[in-house]
Amino acid sequence: MPYIELKSLSFSYPGATGSVSALEDVSLGIERGEFVSVVGKSGCGKSTLLRLLAGLEAPSSGVISIGGESPGPGRGSMIVFQGGGLFPWQTVRGNVVFALRQTHRGLGRAEAEERAGALLEQVELADAAELYPYQLSGGMAQRAAIARALAVDAMTLLLDEPFSALDVGARAQLQRLILRVWENAPGERKTVVFVTHDIGEAMLLSGRIICMRPRSVAGELRFKSPAPRSPESCGAELEAARERLLALMNGGGHDGE
Repeated sequence: MPYIELKSLSFSYPGATGSVSALEDVSLGIERGEFVSVVGKSGCGKSTLLRLLAGLEAPSSGVISIGGESPGPGRGSMIVFQGGGLFPWQTVRGNVVFALRQTHRGLGRAEAEERAGALLEQVELADAAELYPYQLSGGMAQRAAIARALAVDAMTLLLDEPFSALDVGARAQLQRLILRVWENAPGERKTVVFVTHDIGEAMLLSGRIICMRPRSVAGELRFKSPAPRSPESCGAELEAARERLLALMNGGGHDGE
């Protein structure tokens, strides 16, 4: 049984003139420790899928299971949104300490500070520990949000287009960072579900890409070469993957072709 399993999942948002379908009869599985990207055009249901996995929305029908349990706050998943969502009244260190003490009851302040420092080192933000969110660049704010997510120590990390508002340089740095954090995690690797509209980003980072069309899964693609991939080292594989994904997004072919 996959670590994350969706069976015949459907979801509709309430609308002024009736419900609006966002997902219809979606079924898929993700293994423990996988790094999976979800791609598709705007409005196809990618972010809705992630909100359902995080337990922020309940399915209209069907079943979601993560590690044998229904998703929900505090049940082993942590989501990072595009804006980061840091508390503006807390320093970078304070944001991470807060997450640690909320999810590790009984953890003393001194130990929480020490753990927070180690996490900030991991995301290369130790020198900014005492800054407030308004003092951070976009890339630094996302690093802080990732550190806070890691502080929760959830086994599932859900990333909703976390780098899309960043400039090219900051985005490239954070892409490598999140892959390094996943690869070098102590103990068991976290399961990562990474939503992005950028095919290149998905091909760089993930071992498998799930491609969506409006309200449904169009198909998937697995890579033979390890991440991170570059045109220099994996040019033929990346070009074939890009063509396949674009065909799936635009309605050509189906899963299994």
